[in-house]
Amino acid sequence: MLRTARSLVISLGFILAATLTSHGSEAPRAALERVIEAYASRTQLTSELPAFDLQTMVEIQDYLALDIGRDYGLVSGYLFDRATQPLLIGLLLENMFSSTGATLQASAGANQVVFLAWAVRINRDLTYPQSEGLSLEAVVAELIPAVVFLDELLPAAQRTQAAALTAVNLGLRYVVLGQPITGVDWSAAGGFHSEILGPKDAVLSEGVGLPGASSDAGALVRLAAEHLHNRGRSLREGDVVVLGRLGEGALLNEARKVTARFQAGRDERRIVFAVRP
Repeated sequence: MLRTARSLVISLGFILAATLTSHGSEAPRAALERVIEAYASRTQLTSELPAFDLQTMVEIQDYLALDIGRDYGLVSGYLFDRATQPLLIGLLLENMFSSTGATLQASAGANQVVFLAWAVRINRDLTYPQSEGLSLEAVVAELIPAVVFLDELLPAAQRTQAAALTAVNLGLRYVVLGQPITGVDWSAAGGFHSEILGPKDAVLSEGVGLPGASSDAGALVRLAAEHLHNRGRSLREGDVVVLGRLGEGALLNEARKVTARFQAGRDERRIVFAVRP
């Protein structure tokens, strides 16, 4: 299994390298090298990325995932963000996941941003359009509170551009997961509330309901399956899908301990983690 996975990674690496070269310019490969360096050193890019088409940025993102996969492992989840247009997909690698009580490593070279999210774990292989005929309860076993921690790697002018965010994989660094909630009333969107507390319990960010314009979490999962299909990927059993961000991101440059509170109907969960300089 491991040998097969490594062979697949190597083969995909050659394909991506050829694709980036086939543009007739060294610019995409040079951009890739800058992205890898910024991600590895956790420092903000000193200049904007070129305005490549989204497909090129997706290829850069895939190649970045291959490069950091030596330390972070294989892709085992996705962040699916409807806040940007076109839709934004972040790749979550297995060693990015942590749990409440964790101590995270800060970066001196880039702003540290956290945001609240709800995640779901997929309980079967899910392809598109197969997903159209399945209810949410048939494909999701649990709802998981999550705090997403990222490095702000892009210059200010590109921090809301989906293509540029895709290339740097959103700067995703950690996803801290809380205790799952089962038996969820998915229709009770008004019963979902979350907040991040910083020093002296100051509220740094809060979110109400589920992400996106619709409270139908099933629609979000099916839409995720469709867009991953268009990228040659599919949801697998055990994958975690983060259903977009809730509220505004909060800068954590000064915070050393963070508490996040989540409410889903009568269920309440907390996530606590520290940030080490």
